[in-house]
Amino acid sequence: MILPVLHWVHYLVDTTTMLRINIHQMKTNLSRHLDDLAPGDRLLICRRNVAVAEVRRLPEPGEGPRRLGLARGEFTVPPSFFEPLPPDVVAGFEGDLA
Repeated sequence: MILPVLHWVHYLVDTTTMLRINIHQMKTNLSRHLDDLAPGDRLLICRRNVAVAEVRRLPEPGEGPRRLGLARGEFTVPPSFFEPLPPDVVAGFEGDLA
């Protein structure tokens, strides 16, 4: 029997995940499990052996702060940007949508 595509996707996600753990194990050893994650690894959290969440390691931050002025000369801010907003837009920001 050929499974529908969605079943294959779930199968691949379930079998290519680094580690499957239950919620109790995650709560008990959260720090250890997070430390063990390498970039690209996934941790599948299960409730009664049914996947409910996936944890991935975030990519490493860039090299220091970005330089200011990288887009200088690429665009200009029109003078209308500095004009007051229309009253209906201001009312929307203040929560008065009537």
